[in-house]
Amino acid sequence: MELKHFEQLNDAAKSLSTRGIEIYEHHYFGVAFGNWTVVAGKRKERVRFDWDGREAFLTISEASFPDSQHATEWNQTKQMGINSTDGGEVWRAVVEFLEVKFAV
Repeated sequence: MELKHFEQLNDAAKSLSTRGIEIYEHHYFGVAFGNWTVVAGKRKERVRFDWDGREAFLTISEASFPDSQHATEWNQTKQMGINSTDGGEVWRAVVEFLEVKFAV
């Protein structure tokens, strides 16, 4: 499962980069039901995705980054249950959310 997770992360990063959306952070917790966190977006506006593999919930939070002097304050905007055994649907939800949010 770990290899598949990193392949899916890589595919998502490639797809998003064509739209100017970058991945800023990634944390993977393989021994904790495959939980992971990804922070992606643009320089001044980012989205954090927290996947809870045990409960099958994706939590989406957003924050602004006006400059390096401001403290980051994440605001939870959405939580969704996703029934996915291979993680594919979760990554599709991440990419779709970011594509809609940063549509030009």
